[in-house]
Order: sequence, then structure tokens, then C-alpha cells
Amino acid sequence: MKKIPYIPALLMLFAHLLTASCNSKDDHLAVSAIAIREAQYVSADNVMRITIKDNDSLQLTPFIMPSEAAGVSLTYKNKRPELLSVSQSGLLTAKMVGVDTLAVSTADGGITVSYQVNIISHLIKATGLSKVEDKIIKTGSSFDVNALVTFIPGDTWDKTLICSSDNEAVVTVGEEGVVTGVKEGEATITLKSYYTADGRPISTSFKVKVMDVLVYDLNRAGWEVSTSHSLPKDDAIKNAPGSLIDGNKATCLSMVKPGKTYDGITVTETEDVFFVLDMKSERRFDHFRIDHRTNNKNVYLRVWKISLYGSHDGASYQTIAEDVAVPDVKEADILTSGNVRISGSVSEYRYLKVRYAEWDTKSGSTMQMAEFTVGVEGEEP
Repeated sequence: MKKIPYIPALLMLFAHLLTASCNSKDDHLAVSAIAIREAQYVSADNVMRITIKDNDSLQLTPFIMPSEAAGVSLTYKNKRPELLSVSQSGLLTAKMVGVDTLAVSTADGGITVSYQVNIISHLIKATGLSKVEDKIIKTGSSFDVNALVTFIPGDTWDKTLICSSDNEAVVTVGEEGVVTGVKEGEATITLKSYYTADGRPISTSFKVKVMDVLVYDLNRAGWEVSTSHSLPKDDAIKNAPGSLIDGNKATCLSMVKPGKTYDGITVTETEDVFFVLDMKSERRFDHFRIDHRTNNKNVYLRVWKISLYGSHDGASYQTIAEDVAVPDVKEADILTSGNVRISGSVSEYRYLKVRYAEWDTKSGSTMQMAEFTVGVEGEEP
């Protein structure tokens, strides 16, 4: 319902002024208007309304005009004492759900203002749950999910959550909502509430990544990828440089292998095949992660080893690490390398060149990589 607290209130005060001018005997000390701070105008019902929960008390704050008459006594009287008790100091104490009428008057009865008192149930039911951001935790560490989620509205009475993990081998959730990382991997945590306004359960989900060594991924937003060669056309995998950093493991960057020809593109055996990440600013990193295509498990399409080089200007490159083996690359069902340490120290460059150093030379004409992620250990970028 629409609330308009100003214009109607002014009109009501004007009406009180007219009433006071007709009833007052002493214009100097006469009360011209009474207002209650806790009341709001509800245009749909054309009333001034005070709202209180059925298990609560509310001390009213009256305003008397003019201020010189502030010491004038007020009386409070309601029509339905079975719903609401009212003290002569203006303290409302609700007893049960319902609607009452409260009259606030000057002691001499010169001015009386009426308010609707809406007594609502304190058993407020949820209409939604806030979004919870994905988390990265270290193996063996825990956190309380109740501290991360907010019920909508905030004064929901029953804030019981039913929590579950879709991969309890990696992440467990206790009855009280304590999430614990068991081993490296990823799981989706789902939170549900059944105490809802419409009777249907509401839920929110987030991902928890567990690592033995805590590595934070760099934010790849705005990055650009360039390649050493033209790319064969493949709409099924959306073959493009940007597919390497789009977060979609069904798309990928596919490049022709040295010594092969595919889709009219030939790469000689002596040519280097590589891509360059422009991170747009100097970034600190010491790990990388390669994700393989989720819809193709052929290991002959994967890159087995890579070499990494850094640059500040995109022209002159320094060696970071060479011939780094991609873990588990020949295990068809393992779709990620996990976080791989690049070298013994943290590198800091704007440009990162990744050269393909080893692949299957017997089968397949292309090398495919779904995602390439760079991270840094122990510090959030």
C-alpha cells in the first residue's frame, strides 16, 4: 500500500488548527494540533495508522503545537481493550491480532485525533532469502552459513534453514549450518526455508571450493586474449580467444597442432603455438588452472605441458617457467588440472604468454582448452 506521510498530515493538522480556534478560550496557550510520530498515513484506506506486533509494546511520541503548549496533558482511549491496552502515558501493549481505534485528546477535550492501530502477528513469514556469494575455503576449515544469509523480511519469525551439500565427500553441512571443507574439490550448498508466506519453500544456493593450498582466482573481467595463429571455425564449441576466459566449460579455444592442417589452417612443425593474456594491469600470480571441455573427454585434444612467460609491455617477455606438466591430463574423467604452482615465487606482469609445450602428436589435429585461470596463493587479489 502507498504511504504519503506529508501532505495528508498537513491537511489534518490544518483541520486541527481550525478546531482549536473554535474551542479554545485562551489563544496564547491553546493547543492547535496533535500528531503521533509513530503513525503513518495510508492513502488506500485514508487513515493514520499505527502498526504493532501482537507480542510487543510501543511507546507513543506525541507532538503538540504550539511548542509553548507542550506541557498540556493528553489522554489516550481505545475502543477494543481485548486487543490492546493503553496507558495514560501513551504506552501501547498488544494482546492479539486485530484492528483497534485509538483516540488521543487534550485533557479538556478541545482536540481529539483518531488513529487506526493495526495489530499484526509477530509470526512473520519469509518471502525470500538473500544471495550468498561463492566461497573458497581451506581443507579442514569451517564457517557458519547462518551468518551469510539474510531472511526477507528481516524480522521473519522462524529462521530455521535446511542445509544440504551435493558433494559431501568434499563439503559437509552440520545440522546447525556449519559448513566444513573435507578435501579438495567443489560442492554446491543449498539453503531452504519452509516457513514462508505462501507456503512454498524458498531457497538459495552457492558454491564452496575447497583447497589444500588456498589460492584466489584473479578476476578476469575485461581481460583480452590473442593467439599466435588463426583459429579453425567450430561453432559447436564457439571457438574464439574469449572462450578461454568466459567461464563456460562447454566452449573452448581450439588451435591447430604444429605439423597439422585443419580447416584450411596449416601450422608447421617448427612454429610455436601460444596465446597471450592481457590482464590490463600488473597482476600478481603464482598458480594457474586449466579446465578441459565438459562435453569431450578425448585426451588427445588436451595440452599436456605448457611454458609461461611474462611481460610488462607486451613486447619483451621473461621466462617464468617452462615445460610445466598439466596434472592428470591423460585421465579422461578428470576435467581440471586443479591449481598448479607455476614457480617458487610470485610473478607480477600485465601480459602472460602461454606456449603449448607438449601434446599428443599421433592423434587429432587441434589442441583444445576450455578455461585458463590465474591465481595467487594466500592473498585475495
